[in-house]
Formats: sequence, structure tokens, C-alpha cells
Amino acid sequence: MSSLCEECTEIQRLEFRIKGQDLDIKDVQQTQLNKDIEHEQMIQNLTNRMDTVSQDLVTFKKEVKADIQEVRTVMKQDIQSIKNDIPEMFDNAVNKLLAKMFRYVLWSIFAIICVIMLAFSRPLVLKGIDEVKSWVESVEVPNGK
Repeated sequence: MSSLCEECTEIQRLEFRIKGQDLDIKDVQQTQLNKDIEHEQMIQNLTNRMDTVSQDLVTFKKEVKADIQEVRTVMKQDIQSIKNDIPEMFDNAVNKLLAKMFRYVLWSIFAIICVIMLAFSRPLVLKGIDEVKSWVESVEVPNGK
């Protein structure tokens, strides 16, 4: 009975279909294998890119920290310089103010001395002017002939 079933047309058709399916399955398996390899390459490329970005971020973070530290150092130096300069600037300002005040005091003293000298010398000056006036009046002008 087995020999009769093997020759049966239905069985032969099924065998033909199975063989055809087997070829399609191999093609599908190859296509799937190709897609799997392509996906693995894409994943590998993505992983490499992510690693590169991660390294760039770490480098950027280090650079930013270094820049911030540099700014802090410069700011501390500037603040310390200002703290050191404030007393000197104050001393200079006070010295300039005192010098100005002393100059005004000296000019004031000079003006007061001039006024006092004028007050005491006025009678002498007036007496001298009167003497010159009387001498000029008493001088006789000779005729030029």
C-alpha cells in the first residue's frame, strides 16, 4: 500500500509544493539573515556614535570645569587686588584732600597777610603820596632857555 500512495497524484502535488516551499523558506532565511547582519551593523554604528558623543561630552565637561576654575581663580585674584588697593586708594584720596586744604589755607593766610599789610601800610603810603605831591608842587621848573 505504501507504493500506491507514493504514486498518488495528490501526494506528488504535496511533495512538489513542499519542495517549492523549501526553496522559498531558504530565500526568506537568507533575506532574514541579511537583514539581521544589516541591523547588527546599524546597532554597532549607533553604539560607536554614542560612545563618541559620550567621550565628547566628558571632554566638554572637563573643559567647562577648567574654564570655571580659571574664572574663579581670576575673580579671587581680582577681589584680593581690590582689597589690597582700597587702603592705598583711600590714603591717596586723603592725601590729595589734605594737600588741597593746605593749599587753600596757605592762600588764605597769604591773603590775610596782604590785607593786614595794606591796613598798616596805608597811612604810610598816603603820607608818602602827600610828600611826593608837596615836593612836585614845590619844585620849580626852570625855563628851558
